[in-house]
Amino acid sequence: MIHFPPADCGQTELFGEPHRLRLLSQAAHVVVVDDEPANVNLLTRVLRQAGFCSVTGLTDARELPAIIVRTPPDLVITDWHMPLLSGFEVLNILAPLVNQERLPVLVVTGDGSRDVRQLALTRGAKDFVTKPFDMTEVLLRVRNLLESRMLFQDLRKQNRTLLESASGRTRELESTRIEMIERLALAAEYRDEEPAITTCASACCRCASPWRSAGPMKTPACCVALRRCTTLARSAFRTRCCANRGR
Repeated sequence: MIHFPPADCGQTELFGEPHRLRLLSQAAHVVVVDDEPANVNLLTRVLRQAGFCSVTGLTDARELPAIIVRTPPDLVITDWHMPLLSGFEVLNILAPLVNQERLPVLVVTGDGSRDVRQLALTRGAKDFVTKPFDMTEVLLRVRNLLESRMLFQDLRKQNRTLLESASGRTRELESTRIEMIERLALAAEYRDEEPAITTCASACCRCASPWRSAGPMKTPACCVALRRCTTLARSAFRTRCCANRGR
């Protein structure tokens, strides 16, 4: 899997920065699947010459599940017509990674028929190249597919960071609000009924005003806080009255 360092100060996490593009070929794991050893050797050799350091070639597609578990790929290049497992079956194996991790799959085959092309793209392939192919074109397609995958990973990382930040801030505000209401309720126990209710209600409204100004969706929480605080004050007063009568 590709793991890039965070962008430098003043740069975005998105691709385009030269140093991140250089790391692309060094970190990506590319798997080439073809039943013809000559095709596997050609593609792996060209990819390595282009700077890709982690390239795995398979002539038996049945080995692909073990490769996925051991070293998850960032890109799979596969033939379509193969005797042991076809390109269609390869796409079925990769379906969970294609759907959840946006794993790009490039189909390279000598069958350029419309039916095969549509079936491959429908089953999750992101690109389709017919043999004989131009190696420069294949390398450009490989880089574009890997960049798209890395953009997805960057976006998912940013979304996770934003969600964690928002969740933490929400918990902090909720904790502060509850603490303020509990303190008001405790203070009400030491006052007479009417002054306690008036003072508690006024203070509760003041502490709830920031939430009320935030929007109509926050108003019910403020009302609940006010009712709770007032009820606690009355309860404290009744308890004191009962205690006084028992004397």
